[in-house]
Amino acid sequence: MKRNNPLKDELEEEIENDVKPDVNFDTCITEIMQNSQNRIYGDLSSNGKILILEKTPDIEKTYKFNRMYINPSAGKLNIPIHMVNINGDGKKYDFNSDWASTYPYNMFIYKIKKEYYVVCHRHGGSGCKTIFCSVCNKVLKKHGIKMEMNWIPPTTDDSSNNYNIEKITLICKEKPSPDEADELNKNTKRLPIKKELTLNLNAGFGTINTILGKYQIKEISKDLALSQIKTEINDEEYNSASLVIKIGKVKKKIAWDDFEGLIEGFDITDKVANTGNNFLKKLKECCDDFITQLLGE
Repeated sequence: MKRNNPLKDELEEEIENDVKPDVNFDTCITEIMQNSQNRIYGDLSSNGKILILEKTPDIEKTYKFNRMYINPSAGKLNIPIHMVNINGDGKKYDFNSDWASTYPYNMFIYKIKKEYYVVCHRHGGSGCKTIFCSVCNKVLKKHGIKMEMNWIPPTTDDSSNNYNIEKITLICKEKPSPDEADELNKNTKRLPIKKELTLNLNAGFGTINTILGKYQIKEISKDLALSQIKTEINDEEYNSASLVIKIGKVKKKIAWDDFEGLIEGFDITDKVANTGNNFLKKLKECCDDFITQLLGE
């Protein structure tokens, strides 16, 4: 954490004397809980997403580190929700955009010496680290503090986490007029596809493989990667893409926007499957092992 500019006048003396911020992660989590309990949703939302934390953190100290477990719920805002009771009478429920559909997530925050490490458990292809960082910074900004999170790629020799990108399909979707866009949003229809181009990456295309490789290791952004691929094929009209990846013996098609989720973690499904009531305990063990491996201890 470091000093932030909004309170530079109020904190001028502290900044000049290089006084370290008297705010820590515990303070941040406490204030997020207070905002959740007091329903101060403006401080809990950012970029169309919201994060709510109502359960008291579970803190455990070991000889290696202090671990805080939190169970926030997160989801998207301003999207009408249509719910169906599939195990009962099939009754349907409609909620307007005043409601937010949120899902629970497991997060483990490790304090090791003077550093914090946050391990996020993704499921269903989605996570909450981005909105978590945004909400933390909304809280910390009031203290004149800014938090920066550095992504650390998981390193593992587990073959289940190795995958190969076999194909990329570049997609050009029609750009609707403003009136058509409003109608599409109301009816949740997909944009019509104007043209597609599929490239078999096992048959060559070394430059495109190199671009994807740079994106995988976070050397370039998602948007820049797609821009460079369009330049390579000399066609700037494409505005989306999908990928076919092979994990072990299984092939899977994923959207371009979902590819980032794949490269930001490794799969622990086999390790936590069929653990029943011991799921959380096993998940903690996986996170502890990951942190231990990450730090080389």
